[in-house]
Amino acid sequence: MKLIAITGMHRSNTSALGKVFYEAGYNMGDTLMPPSKANPRGYFEDVDIINFEERLIEKICGTQFRFWYIDKDVKLDLSVLSEEDYTEAKDLILSKVGHSDHFIWKSPRSALLLNFWRKLFPELGVIILYRHYDLVANSLVRRGDMWKFSKLRYLQKRKALNIWYKYNLELLRYYASNKETCLLFKSPNVFLEEHWQHDLNAFLNQRLAGSFKKLTLKDNFDPNLLKLNIPNKGIIGRLVHRKFESLYNELNKLKGI
Repeated sequence: MKLIAITGMHRSNTSALGKVFYEAGYNMGDTLMPPSKANPRGYFEDVDIINFEERLIEKICGTQFRFWYIDKDVKLDLSVLSEEDYTEAKDLILSKVGHSDHFIWKSPRSALLLNFWRKLFPELGVIILYRHYDLVANSLVRRGDMWKFSKLRYLQKRKALNIWYKYNLELLRYYASNKETCLLFKSPNVFLEEHWQHDLNAFLNQRLAGSFKKLTLKDNFDPNLLKLNIPNKGIIGRLVHRKFESLYNELNKLKGI
């Protein structure tokens, strides 16, 4: 059985990558979330996987799953999970594999659960996308994800940045310990630079063997949907965002940028 998870912080272009996988004919589940106004081209996330992961996150965090709760101060305690949780997860994945020999799921929530999934499936391959903190935070605020946390935009932005930090810190730690089964990509560069497309196809060919289907990224996404320009920051801005910049630079170093 060949398994791959595609993950990254929300608004990090994981849906754009999921779309490429889906259109190539990979098995991504039988109950995909429908498009919405916030993501008109689709999410390419299996609803059963989403619902299960949100229940798990609520258990390991001890709080309701909402964007504005999972930030830098939230601890992830996998020890609270039961054997029944692992059994349910295994049965769910097996049901998604079905008569295929592989299953690829795309879920930003998996960023918080990669150690859980790896414990259950040591052979799991993981494709991680990371995107600049300002672009992600601004996208969350524009989309309206943060308004229930606060009506003030500057507080929304600050909370969104802290959520970005939590997700990407978890991703950095997982990647640093599991490089042999992971692929790390900076977004949206992965869609634009030919050598990263080569790396992705080499990874898939190795992980999926007979199920491998070559992906073409550059001509299979809408560049108008991807914000490319990182806002310029003055000295004060760099100081205020120092910890986010530091984590972003650490991810770049892991990728050799």
